Amino acid sequence: MHLLSWETLAGDADRIKIRLQRDTFVSDYAILSHRWGKPEDEVSYEDMLAGRYEHKKGYAKLIGCCKQARKDGLRHVWVDTCCINKSSSAELSETITSMFSYYERAKMCYAFLDDVSLDDDAQDGVPPPLFSRSAWFTRGWTLQELIAPTHWLTPTIESVTGVDSIVLNIPATTKVMSIAKKMSWAARRETTRVEDMAYSLMGIFGVYMPPLYGEGTHAFIRLQEAIMKTSNDQTIFAWTSPPATPLGHGFEHVSTMLALSPSQFRESSNFKPLSLGEYNKTLAKGGCKLDYATTNTGLSIRLPIFKIQSVKGLYAAFLACTETKDKVPSAIFLRAGADTPPGHFWRTNCNNGPIERGGQPWFSLSGRHDLATQDIYVLPRFTSASEQNIEPAWDKLDVEEIKKPTLQRFKSAPQLASTGVLEHLHYVPDPGIHQLKFLHLVRRAVATQQIDRLVDREDLRLRFSRATLPPRNRSFCGRSDVLQGLTDIFFPSKRSTTRAPIICTLSGLGGIGKTQTAVEFSHHCLEHHIFDTVLWIQADSHESLIRGFSIIASKFGLAETGASDDAIITAVKNVAIRLGSTYRSPWRHGPFR
Repeated sequence: MHLLSWETLAGDADRIKIRLQRDTFVSDYAILSHRWGKPEDEVSYEDMLAGRYEHKKGYAKLIGCCKQARKDGLRHVWVDTCCINKSSSAELSETITSMFSYYERAKMCYAFLDDVSLDDDAQDGVPPPLFSRSAWFTRGWTLQELIAPTHWLTPTIESVTGVDSIVLNIPATTKVMSIAKKMSWAARRETTRVEDMAYSLMGIFGVYMPPLYGEGTHAFIRLQEAIMKTSNDQTIFAWTSPPATPLGHGFEHVSTMLALSPSQFRESSNFKPLSLGEYNKTLAKGGCKLDYATTNTGLSIRLPIFKIQSVKGLYAAFLACTETKDKVPSAIFLRAGADTPPGHFWRTNCNNGPIERGGQPWFSLSGRHDLATQDIYVLPRFTSASEQNIEPAWDKLDVEEIKKPTLQRFKSAPQLASTGVLEHLHYVPDPGIHQLKFLHLVRRAVATQQIDRLVDREDLRLRFSRATLPPRNRSFCGRSDVLQGLTDIFFPSKRSTTRAPIICTLSGLGGIGKTQTAVEFSHHCLEHHIFDTVLWIQADSHESLIRGFSIIASKFGLAETGASDDAIITAVKNVAIRLGSTYRSPWRHGPFR
């Protein structure tokens, strides 16, 4: 790791000069936890190498950190702004996955709260009045920086963050906390880049995955999938947020089994996993098991399940976790459609939330012990998901309002009386329903090989298309700086919400790899679900340009036979814009060397 060290100037203890020591291996070092300012104000790795950093605003906190470390008898400091070579994707990836251990191994951790000041009469060990309202407590990366060190102002920080005092004093106890509780610690935090919300939690959960900036909320899905490989704690499914905007009766809201953001665990801190004995005790027929696995079909899991006769295709299933003191398993709703295979379900969300809460039980306690278990698959999202765009969704199912708060018998199970939640249960979509309801038609079209007839629908965002993309060169290597530059252009840390395409050009001498780099970048983004669609047009001549547009127009049925070149180009451009990103950027021009 790279570390900062310093030397005293002219024997004056107040004047020090800091320097960067690269690839240094020491066991005793201090580390800084802080909130980043503007990127141009922070001292970077490149600034340290060039020796141009003393004029920057962020230099003052580096000096303050080094002076404090010197007082504590240390000679090295690690600061994330200037001790990571971010131009190296390999080093950046290694640092992100090792960040928790950096803070855990440090002899001292200094937290710099730039929005809190100390009065002259402040007492040692007593936090100032504004301490608990510092923005430092709202950032994603500072959560692991809070947990990894071992001594803190425990009562105040526990109150502000919700992190248990035992974890603040003994970080190893993080391992025995439920997944839902640990997610709840991050629920109110934010990061500049959406992917960092997932990457910043890797150390807390003890899992590792390569960072892929540009993947958006899929990073949090990957994080949960990595956690599931190491744990059978079913509180990972106990996210509690109801639909963001409940709509009228008549639509089905279909959710993912996994949450799309830690924010959905905001109210989940009290969920605890049940042991196999506790699970089988409540569901006395036995046969329960705690393990589950992700497959190419969906989540494979065994759950006690019964059919709710009052609503067509609606089922209740009980997880091995609870929010109640009597350790009664909490229920979730599952939906089976007319065209889903037997034993395959979607998870659903309702106005009362996606999971039964301890204070608002959906079903009476009696009768649960007679439920039979069943091996099922909970289907994954149909396409890429986000908090505003949860997929898939059905197109207007026959969902009737439940008039009577009662449930029919399921096999030999006695009647389970609802406590009223089903009386006004409506299934509603997330805000993206105008895009989602079309997906039911798409699934049918795929089955009947009629997908080409649907691609000109403006609300469609599906991955078609490598058909026009040249084959990937498996021997491609190098150009990591250009690939990273393309990633930064297409997926900047700050994005506008207006609809306009991001346009980028690679320029340079012929024969130096521009095309191969573009091909590699396109395949990489498709492989990792960063792009939905790539429309590749060879433009080395006017004829090849027209031919490329014509191939796409023909494949997608965008223009009539004999249409003019202008009509074909206009049709393809319109579809590309509609299928394109919702984020805006001006023209980008990148020199290629």
